[in-house]
Amino acid sequence: MFNRHARIAGIGAAVVLGVALSAASARAQDVSVTLDNSAPFATYKTYTWVNISGVQYPDQLTDMNIRNAIDSILKLKGMIKVDSNPTVDVAYQISVTQSQQINMYGTGMRWGGGMATASTSTINNGDLVIDFYDPNLKLLVWRGQGVKAMNPSSNPQKNQENLLKAVNKILKDFPPKAGG
Repeated sequence: MFNRHARIAGIGAAVVLGVALSAASARAQDVSVTLDNSAPFATYKTYTWVNISGVQYPDQLTDMNIRNAIDSILKLKGMIKVDSNPTVDVAYQISVTQSQQINMYGTGMRWGGGMATASTSTINNGDLVIDFYDPNLKLLVWRGQGVKAMNPSSNPQKNQENLLKAVNKILKDFPPKAGG
């Protein structure tokens, strides 16, 4: 079932993002957003999940909880999840330990073969990154990152509340308003 989600293999270098956040950040769940101001955000009404090649995803339950949290916020924003022909692709990256963030998108299984390059930056412990890719432009158009969004505790209810709070905060201003 997850095979249909493994569709991103290349990279589009048109949007260069250098999101650098300190692991020693004093405030919990700080959020930063980077976007392509020229992207047609008003046209993004449907989405599908995609996985980024080379990214290690968490266990099945954590993955499901993250996707469900993002789905619930996008639904509240009027977006519809579809299996094919989306107007935007959604992916996430999470780190419960310090790891390398992979910035890649472009040609691949979805669009046929092609060559690409990749860049990496560090995602610190507990960071959650949510990416939106335009499948027609084959570019990353929006990235939101929440610092310390996932600091697992022994309390599953608290973990879920923190996840929902982080996703809500990250996606608060998605999609951006025209001219804003």
